[in-house]
Amino acid sequence: MKTTFSLLFIICGLLCYSQYQNAVWHFGPTGAGIDFKNCSPTILTNGINNSIPYEGQASISENVSGNLLFYTDGANIYDSTNHIMQ
Repeated sequence: MKTTFSLLFIICGLLCYSQYQNAVWHFGPTGAGIDFKNCSPTILTNGINNSIPYEGQASISENVSGNLLFYTDGANIYDSTNHIMQ
């Protein structure tokens, strides 16, 4: 029974994949960010957030690949190329 459970657990683990909706974070008034797509987090400095501290911020990435779709500083919404969206 232990062997069957262990094998089932290993097979399920191999078939699962991560979802990356929250893989890229942009935050802070300095345009800082973190990319979690790789094994170790990568520091980003290419954002253009102009947020005031304690203001709402969010970022949305693609489900499978984790590429940044858009992010907001609470006042403006920016696309993945840091241009303000309509």
